[in-house]
Amino acid sequence: MADILLDKSNFPHVPSGLIDQIHSYCTSPKDAFNLARICKALQVICKSRQIWLSLLQNLDVAQAPGITPSDQLDSLLTEVIILKVVRAVRLAHNMKAHGPLRYVQTDINPHILQNKKKDLFLVLSDCTDPQLLPGGHHSLFIKDGRLELWALKPAASEPVWVAEGPNSCSTFDFELVQGGKALTVAAAYETQIGWLIRVYKFDFKSQKGGIIMERTIQDTFSAPQLMVRANFVMVSFQTLGQIFLLNWKIHGGIILEYLKPGAEAALLGDHHIVIAANFGTENLKLASISLSSLDEHWSQKSNPKEWKRNNYSSRIAQADKVEDQGVACLCLENIKDGQPMLFAMHAFTPAWRKNTDPNVPVPGEIFVVADRELSDESYQLQSYRIQLSVRRVAAPDVTWHLSLVKQGFSVTQLPVRDMDISISHTGHVFALQNGTVLCYQLFCSDAQPANELSIQADGSNTGLRPTRMTVEPVSGALVIRTLDTLRVAQPARE
Repeated sequence: MADILLDKSNFPHVPSGLIDQIHSYCTSPKDAFNLARICKALQVICKSRQIWLSLLQNLDVAQAPGITPSDQLDSLLTEVIILKVVRAVRLAHNMKAHGPLRYVQTDINPHILQNKKKDLFLVLSDCTDPQLLPGGHHSLFIKDGRLELWALKPAASEPVWVAEGPNSCSTFDFELVQGGKALTVAAAYETQIGWLIRVYKFDFKSQKGGIIMERTIQDTFSAPQLMVRANFVMVSFQTLGQIFLLNWKIHGGIILEYLKPGAEAALLGDHHIVIAANFGTENLKLASISLSSLDEHWSQKSNPKEWKRNNYSSRIAQADKVEDQGVACLCLENIKDGQPMLFAMHAFTPAWRKNTDPNVPVPGEIFVVADRELSDESYQLQSYRIQLSVRRVAAPDVTWHLSLVKQGFSVTQLPVRDMDISISHTGHVFALQNGTVLCYQLFCSDAQPANELSIQADGSNTGLRPTRMTVEPVSGALVIRTLDTLRVAQPARE
């Protein structure tokens, strides 16, 4: 399909200005397809790159397409853009309908079993925390305390890569980089003196990986939360109200203290860290800290005990709204009828959007999820969608602004906080409960869960009861761990 410019010179018989009007009327894929049926000239116009790029960049997060930060929008073929927009809109429509999820389930074990050198049960019996990489071709998981990368398409009988480290890996996170050609991975290993944090870089072409940074955080034994974005690794200890932030590019580290046990934290791109917590006794707040405001505080010392400590607790708690010195703050709720239990946060930058001004970053998306027990023994699921954007650009100073875009309060009969959950870019919480995947829609008032997915048995599986589930947030694909199977569930494409 040729990329046709919306230029009158391509259509000499079309009145001046009409092409621009056609462009403005195409606000959805349905509009473009309907106009394309009228005549051949409109068919060419309505398949132009400009129209479909505009449709792509105007998609809401509920219609988030399968585009990762490693994808280059300018290099995507027009046919690919059209396909991604159409699939995103159809998936959003399917997810709105209450009832069974329209997912296609595929077991990984039949492919691996083709190699008789390995017994699948031995391969997967001790597999925990399976994570699907964007694109669905690889999976990372912990097996026998080792972090392993496996190829799924085509399936392999041996891991592609095993991270160098002790057999005590507890948790990990990753990010595709260099246009999907490499992988940055952070892993936490439990030791007798605390936690060994290692950062790796894996190259898909050479099939080799190595350590690019490591630090040991001593005298801290609660399990950390890890997150990798760009050059930064966040090591968050929720019970302590502390974040150890690593910059592997400069081999630097810094400690952020907010002294609010139970808070949720996340990295947003390469420019902010966001924290949600009950600051004070009456406010549920979200705070963002600009990473550029930390430039003068990084320490290259190998012992984290010697890193500089930065305390933000009082600054955030004392003000309803802060937008200075690298900190932005937003009060989400004035708590009156019992304190909500904050249990999840999800942050990302929409990779399908692009600002016309290259100096202004695309607004980041932040989802905050909590629940509160009601008097009738049911629960209220509370969800907030916040955007972090640039309010003012006056070089060299930039002011960031947090704004509440949407919120939802819905009733559910089960406490979601107690479940094994994952959140997708489209604003859905997936939870595993008694062998069924439950899907909760955020930012609405409908009773939840809205959808569910039963783990199907096909007669060949004996240990089919799910024990672990995660979502690949870009595509919404699920990877489900059972006793002897890795099952991948992809959204149906009809």
